[in-house]
Amino acid sequence: MPIGTGYVEYEEPADAVLGLQGCNGKRLGIKKLWCEFTQVAAKGKDKPEVVSSDTVFCGNIGFYTEEQAICDFFADIGTVVDIVFAYNEDGTTRGFCHIQFESPE
Repeated sequence: MPIGTGYVEYEEPADAVLGLQGCNGKRLGIKKLWCEFTQVAAKGKDKPEVVSSDTVFCGNIGFYTEEQAICDFFADIGTVVDIVFAYNEDGTTRGFCHIQFESPE
């Protein structure tokens, strides 16, 4: 089970491709890294193509935030179809989630 999540932002798409290729599957301490693109999909070795996504990362939320509060907060932006909260091993929330909308727009 994953214990942590990290995000790395590169200025140059080619550098992001190299970073992904160089780190995916390697170990950081005792953890095996699983790397993937969030806002781009690799197209060739060094030419990523920007793609749209219907899912956003929402961080720094209260530990007792409920799904309905998130749906209400984002109601003006679009219809929320799924919310995935991150949990610690003891079942407590980690203060972030991923929100999937009905469409990328």
